[in-house]
Amino acid sequence: MRKIRGLIQLMRVPNDIVIGLAVIVGEVMGVGNLPQLNIVVLGFLSGFFTCASIMVLNDVFDIDIDKINAPSRPLPSGLVSISIATVFSILLFLIGMSTALLLSTLNLIIVIIFWLLGVLYNWRLKKTGFLGNVVVSLSVAIPFFYGAVAIGRGMDLLVLLFSSMAFLTNLGREIIKGIMDVKGDLKGGVMTIAVKYGSSTAYYLSTLLILIAVLISPIPIILSIVNIYLYTPLVVLTDMLLIYAVFKARSQEHKNLYESKKLILYGMFIGILAFMFGVIAL
Repeated sequence: MRKIRGLIQLMRVPNDIVIGLAVIVGEVMGVGNLPQLNIVVLGFLSGFFTCASIMVLNDVFDIDIDKINAPSRPLPSGLVSISIATVFSILLFLIGMSTALLLSTLNLIIVIIFWLLGVLYNWRLKKTGFLGNVVVSLSVAIPFFYGAVAIGRGMDLLVLLFSSMAFLTNLGREIIKGIMDVKGDLKGGVMTIAVKYGSSTAYYLSTLLILIAVLISPIPIILSIVNIYLYTPLVVLTDMLLIYAVFKARSQEHKNLYESKKLILYGMFIGILAFMFGVIAL
């Protein structure tokens, strides 16, 4: 039972749920309401399991760093072996591909590209620091386009705005994570912004990126391309959480950085709800 809990922990379920919901938002944007239930379910599951596969692989590749930064995680603690985690990741990816194929061939191609980017990040790009952060954040933005493709719609202004906000917010969060992990990253040769230019520079850059995302958030209201009565209260709550998160990280203490990272994730979750409800019944 403990091993099962360890495998679930490796999946980082909150992150997977955010990706799955982002796919649904992309689908909703295409029809102005919830599409057919099977499309909603398949879209969520394909995003969820593909992301979960990448999350598990992240811990497989990062085991040496996690022995320093997070020794209680399932792999460095010995609760789950590397071989079991690798097989589990492949199984999750197969589920993600299968559900994507049931949507369309193009969705399957996007899932494969999304997964390969995740593998490339874990294998090589993470050590590049900022470039790796960009790839991770692109992976967070892709699901909106992926969902739009699932219902036959491509990139348009609304998808672009939502994707941009998700990209910038997550990029800021990745940089904050780099501030938290400086000690392990130095030993592991991961050249994050915090390692190369210092924690203060990293903090100010993350703050700038997140505040730009906050400034973008009213644009859909100004352009009248969202339901302002449903979008506005949720996006205001999101913006307040994000602003508080960057304020919380200002001290650069590990505890506050950890709380800031969580607050940003909560803000992203509420932001996705804002996106979803904002395009319903326009």
